Amino acid sequence: MLIEPDQIVQSTLSAMLKHKKVGVIIPLLEQQESLSGQWGGGLSAVYAAVSPYAADPSDFEQAAEKLASEGADVILLDCMGYVEEHKAMAEALSNALVAKIVSELF
Repeated sequence: MLIEPDQIVQSTLSAMLKHKKVGVIIPLLEQQESLSGQWGGGLSAVYAAVSPYAADPSDFEQAAEKLASEGADVILLDCMGYVEEHKAMAEALSNALVAKIVSELF
């Protein structure tokens, strides 16, 4: 089975969260431009950048807090390098749902 996360994540969030704001944590700020057009279905997105590999934990905390302060209803960790520790930090620092959609479905 080939799972294409880009197709699953956007479709799932669009179907579940119409007219909500998605906070997207990405490794590099330069990725924001290429991702900004993919949110349809009434979703809007705000972004924060922090590498899952070279980041100090306080950098990740700042990213999660930034998205929470911008009103993110859901935080998406958009890199396979983010681990459970990152998910737990994002959950602790925001009121947003933080989910690993594909791994929780299969």
